[in-house]
Amino acid sequence: MHQKYQNGLPLNRQEHDWKQLGVPLNRSKLANWIIYCTENYLHPVYDYFHRQLLVRKYMMADETRVQVLNEPERNPETDFWMWLFRSGEDDFPPILLYHYTETRAKFHAASFLQGFIGYLETDGYQGYNHLPDIKRCSYWAHVRRYFTDTIPQGKEYDYSLPAVQGVQFCSKLTVLKSKKIILRSRENNSVLKKKSLYWTHSGIGWISSDQTMALVWRKR
Repeated sequence: MHQKYQNGLPLNRQEHDWKQLGVPLNRSKLANWIIYCTENYLHPVYDYFHRQLLVRKYMMADETRVQVLNEPERNPETDFWMWLFRSGEDDFPPILLYHYTETRAKFHAASFLQGFIGYLETDGYQGYNHLPDIKRCSYWAHVRRYFTDTIPQGKEYDYSLPAVQGVQFCSKLTVLKSKKIILRSRENNSVLKKKSLYWTHSGIGWISSDQTMALVWRKR
C-alpha cells in the first residue's frame, strides 16, 4: 500500500518485483489485500478521526476535480470530486481527511459536516451556504487575488489605487498571522516544559519511541 499510494508504484510493477525475488504474488491478490486492509483497519481509523474533526471549532475545506476510471454508468471524462477537510491551527494535533464523491452537490458537504458547530473557511463555492450551525469564513488569498486582477499593468506600486491598498492590507494580515503562529509556538513550548516538570514531580511521565508519545505512570 505504501509503494502504490505513497511512491506511485502500480501493482503490476510490484508483481514483477516480487517475482524477481522469487515470491509469486499476482496483482489481484495484492489488490484484495489492499481492499481488506482498507475496510477492516483503515476505515475505522478514518471514522474515528472524522468524529474528532467534527468536535473542533474551526475547520477548512476545499474540493477539486479528479478523473476516475471504471465508475459504474459514468464516463471516464466525467468530473469526479475529492474533498479535503482540515482542522485549524487550534493547538491540537492536525487532522486532514479526504472525501471522495461522484458529484459536487452541496448535500455531500452537508452530510460530511453534519454535527459540526463552528467556523468553516472555504473558497466562494456556494455549496457551503446555509449549512446549519456553521459560520463561513473566506480565504484571504482569494480576496487578494481579486485585488491583484484589478491592478492596471505597471501600477503595482501606485499606492494611491484602492486595489494596491487592498493587496497591501491582505499581505499585512498574512504577516501578522505568521507572527502569531510563531508566538503561539513559543508559548506552547514554555507550557510544555512546565507540564513536563509537573509530570516528573507528580509521578507522571512521557515515554518516547520513534516520534510516538505515550502517557505512562512511574512508580514514586
